[in-house]
Amino acid sequence: MNVAIKETSATIRTLEVSIPQDGLKPAYEKKVKEYTKEVQIKGFRPGMVPRAMIISRFGSSIRNEAIDDTINSVVRDELAKANIVPVGRGKMEDFKDDKIAPITFKLVIEVDPPIEIKGYKETGITVPQIIVGEVEMMDEMTQMRTMYAKHNPVSRPAQKGDLVEGKYVKVMIGGEEMPLPENPAFKATIGDSTTPGFDEGLAGLSKGSEKTILFVYPADHKDAVYAGKTAQFTVVVNEVSDVELPELDDEFAKQLGLESIEVLKERMTENMVGQRRGQAKAKAQEEAIDVLIAKNSFEVAESRVKNWVAHQLHRNEQHDEDHEHEDPTPEQMQAMGPQAVREIKKFRILEYIVKTETIKVTQADVDGRIQAMAMQYGVDFETIKGSLRQSGRINEIREDLKFQKALDLIVGE
Repeated sequence: MNVAIKETSATIRTLEVSIPQDGLKPAYEKKVKEYTKEVQIKGFRPGMVPRAMIISRFGSSIRNEAIDDTINSVVRDELAKANIVPVGRGKMEDFKDDKIAPITFKLVIEVDPPIEIKGYKETGITVPQIIVGEVEMMDEMTQMRTMYAKHNPVSRPAQKGDLVEGKYVKVMIGGEEMPLPENPAFKATIGDSTTPGFDEGLAGLSKGSEKTILFVYPADHKDAVYAGKTAQFTVVVNEVSDVELPELDDEFAKQLGLESIEVLKERMTENMVGQRRGQAKAKAQEEAIDVLIAKNSFEVAESRVKNWVAHQLHRNEQHDEDHEHEDPTPEQMQAMGPQAVREIKKFRILEYIVKTETIKVTQADVDGRIQAMAMQYGVDFETIKGSLRQSGRINEIREDLKFQKALDLIVGE
């Protein structure tokens, strides 16, 4: 056996392999024995078929299987000796076998290049201080009051602040009639709608009224399909209700399980700060990753990129055999490739930091994450923990927490 390994590029290794014909003998003899045990031929008891007959009938298949097994064994051993971990399957080139001279071929494999990440403790990115002002907090309180408001049906025409409930009869957007939704009902509070022109058109209508409301969507509407377009909505009003907001007092706080309005304000401020800080922290961490990618140049194996893109395209089709081994198209690779490269680099950078800093996760860390999941899904802690342990996802949580600690590190936390 003769194997030479060449570094073709940062991500590619080429194995030039030569296997003498007699190097096939061990695998060939093993296959002959397996065929002898397994093959059933009329007139012979199992395991008693003559060797010559086995070779006569199945010699070609046996030889091909012996070649495959020998190649796999040689390649596996040589890669282990060289401490090379392939990324994906190798590509065989220039295979030659005349059954006399040694079998020769090249095997091109991809690898993750070794990396050294510098400056991960000095990215210059930090999480900004979050301050929630009185006005912002009161806006949040107003939304909460709206959630607990009483709706009192009235017979008078609708006015600002009223809740109008009805159904769509006809919808025209940009002069084109649109199909009605499966449930054409709507609710709108006059003066508090995302499409002001529509709820203003409801003003003055009473229960049973029908009207075609003409308005124009804002040019900066979140849905580009509607932005700046003229709309005509024909509606029928089913109910008009006066909206009675609860007072911001201790009684309202007690409704929410808190002892006073001051405690409610403190709790809401804490929650707003926590939520915004989480968002700011995530943004800072992504910015820090971009800094490290820019400062530490390294290549990404093409098969890694292909696998990432394929996974994103088919992650909701895990049990669809038609898509299981489907490669992305060139167009998909062009569109999603840059994002794939960034995400793979992010993973490798965090993996390097976890290993270099010997980042560990305690059981308390894991239990804290599980407790948060239990609260989020309204499930008992021990129940969800048992389910996660049974499915093997506890290890996933542990690894994810290590990466979270690495992300904290690069923003100075």
